[in-house]
Amino acid sequence: MQERLFVVSSDAGEAERVARPLRDRGWHVEMECQDPQAAQQRIADCMPMAVVISLGFGVQSGCDLACALQVGAATKDLPVIFVGGDHESVELARKTVPHAVFLTPAEIPWAIKRLTFKQ
Repeated sequence: MQERLFVVSSDAGEAERVARPLRDRGWHVEMECQDPQAAQQRIADCMPMAVVISLGFGVQSGCDLACALQVGAATKDLPVIFVGGDHESVELARKTVPHAVFLTPAEIPWAIKRLTFKQ
């Protein structure tokens, strides 16, 4: 079975830029680019190995989604990876979601295996 990741971004182009190198490494990547609530349901339905949330989605929306995943019975153990964002957004997200991992888009393909095997 192909390993699955889920990318959440408000911009389809950005989501594809994150997803492409992951797909090249054999991951099946699903994306949600419209609605964080839809993302939460789709994540619970497909149960990926990890969830990548773009801080370009909006730091509050991204943090709300990460927190909702953390309290969901089926999704509480999913690794959450934040990508991108300016310094202020990253710092706010770190305070709000301390269990998350913060990476640049270039780091994701190299770090994702290590992060998902920690489970």
